[in-house]
Amino acid sequence: MSYNSSGYCIRTYKNGDEEEIVKLFNEVYNGYAGFVPRTAEFWLWCCKNRPGVREDRIILADNGEHVIGYAVVSDAGEVLEFCYNPEKAGEEIVLRLMETIESQLRNVGATSVILNAPSDDPTIREACLKLGYFESLPTYAFQLSIVDLAKFLESILLPKLEMVKGHFSGEILLKIKQLSQIDYDYIVLKILNSRLLIEKNRSESPSFTIETDKRTFASCIFGTRNLLTGILSGKIKVSPLWKVSHALTFLSLLKIEQPWYVPLGDYG
Repeated sequence: MSYNSSGYCIRTYKNGDEEEIVKLFNEVYNGYAGFVPRTAEFWLWCCKNRPGVREDRIILADNGEHVIGYAVVSDAGEVLEFCYNPEKAGEEIVLRLMETIESQLRNVGATSVILNAPSDDPTIREACLKLGYFESLPTYAFQLSIVDLAKFLESILLPKLEMVKGHFSGEILLKIKQLSQIDYDYIVLKILNSRLLIEKNRSESPSFTIETDKRTFASCIFGTRNLLTGILSGKIKVSPLWKVSHALTFLSLLKIEQPWYVPLGDYG
C-alpha cells in the first residue's frame, strides 16, 4: 500500500475496517441532534450488508494509523454515508474520495451521483462546488414522536440547568393534549434551589401553565414552529396571561439547537 505526499492513501474496504469506521463516525457526528452511538455490528448490517452495496464500493482514506475518511456507495450511484475527520483531513480528502466515487461509478455506467452529507459542512460544500455538484431539496424525511415526555424534557434541561435556574423558580405546569385522546398529560417541573425535578403530575399553584397539543409542543422543541406565532394563533395557551414572556423564555430553552443529520445508511 503506497501513501501520497500528504501521508494518506485511498483504498477500498477490507475485513476489520468496520471498527475504525464506526469510531470515526461516532467522533464526527456525536454533536448532531438525534445522534445514537453506533456499533460495528450495526454498521455491518446497515451499510456493508445492505443490498446494492459491495465491498469495493466502500472507499476509505487511510493515513496508515487510522481511517480518516470513508464513503459507502450503492450500485445506483447514491453515497449512502460520507464521513471524514475534519481535524486530520480537509477539502483534499473530500475531493479525493468524491473523485474516486465518480471514477468507480463511471466505470459501471452510472449517470449521476447523489451525495448524502450534512448540508452545513463548509468543506463538503466547497469540494462539491468545485466538482460541479448542485444542492437539491431533501428527498428523505423522517417523523419524530416523543414517547416519554418527562424523561425527554429532563435530557434537554439538565445540561441547561444553570440557565433554567437563572430564569425560573417554583413550579411550571405543562398541559399536553394527546392528538388521539381527549385527556391531557400533565408534567410539572419543579425548580428548587439547585435541583430540577420533573414529574408526571399536576400542580396546585404553578408559576404559570403552558397548554398545547403534543405535535405543537414537539415542533417548538425541534425548531419548526415560531413560538410567538404559536401563542397568537391559540395553539399555545399560557395562564396567567401576563406570564407569556416567561413562557416564551422557557420554551426557547427547550429548543434543540444542533443540526440534524441522518445518513441514508441508517434507513437500512
